[in-house]
Amino acid sequence: MSRFIFILFICLYSAILAQDAYPYFSDAKKQLEFEKKRIYINEVNEKEMIISGGSKNNLLRLIDENQPPTVPADIKTTYKYKYIFEMKIDNQIISEIDLLYISGLNDEADKLKKEYDDRLATTKPTIKRTPTTSSTIVSVLKWPAGLAALALYGINSGMDSPFDGVISGALALLTWIGGDILSEKLKAETPRLIYPAYEQQYSNEQLKSLSEAYNRRLYEEIKSN
Repeated sequence: MSRFIFILFICLYSAILAQDAYPYFSDAKKQLEFEKKRIYINEVNEKEMIISGGSKNNLLRLIDENQPPTVPADIKTTYKYKYIFEMKIDNQIISEIDLLYISGLNDEADKLKKEYDDRLATTKPTIKRTPTTSSTIVSVLKWPAGLAALALYGINSGMDSPFDGVISGALALLTWIGGDILSEKLKAETPRLIYPAYEQQYSNEQLKSLSEAYNRRLYEEIKSN
């Protein structure tokens, strides 16, 4: 009798071990599918990545093969995304906006997008001044021109008065200042927009919970197939 109970116990124990338990599958194919679609998380020192505008890979395709491979980018222009909580799907870093979308929280994602788009709309261009050939020539020639003005005044005045030295020095200084002003005006002006970075809005704990919820839902979907 005791032998029968022991064998029964071993069978029950083996059956329990064979059962799938999050986050592992006994089926290697299901495990690989889960690994390719799950979110891996990691707290990091502040990092940033450049996200291009226009279009991007459609992360929803990871959970629905009927989705198109690319979709319009969340934000139209290229921008910096700063984060301290790194999330990856299949070794590809995703933003918190991506996480919200694949979690079905579209309204929250749209809200973050709108807030950032509003910041972009109020960004004013800065003017970049680039030296030209003319501005460079003026910048170089102002020094001998100033010295020439000083010398010519000294020759013409004979430097008989104590004020002659002051006046000649002032002429040289004015020549140099005028050269600086003219050189600056001759530079080419190029307006450019420097967009503010998009910074992580959700806390690490919130993103961790959302990622875990997504992973568990994904696990159950793969398990049921």
